[in-house]
Amino acid sequence: MKAVSGAILNNILQAGLKERFSPEIISRLTSSALSLPDLELSDEDKRLVLAVYARGLNIVFISFSILTVIMFMASLGLRDYGLGQKVQLSQGEVHSGQVVDIDRPLGDGLNEQDGEDRDDT
Repeated sequence: MKAVSGAILNNILQAGLKERFSPEIISRLTSSALSLPDLELSDEDKRLVLAVYARGLNIVFISFSILTVIMFMASLGLRDYGLGQKVQLSQGEVHSGQVVDIDRPLGDGLNEQDGEDRDDT
């Protein structure tokens, strides 16, 4: 997610500063906001850079807020089965590529050592 936020912020800075500054200065500003005091910029230019940074961070925050809501909504459809709980399957439901007999609990008839079906006959 860090790469995504960096790409969003970098694109906002490039778009907002390209008409006023040279590519070298923009490159220094996009690599680190801490380089702003080292550059000999007027107060007006510094305010512009800070405003573009603020707009970029605002867009990153809004983007991640929207993604968080989408991921939360998607997680509501997940079902927790727990670690030791047996799964109740409806008749004919496919489990691991095979049709499961709902009258036989999962795990019965399996050899725990090699994972193959036992032949108890």
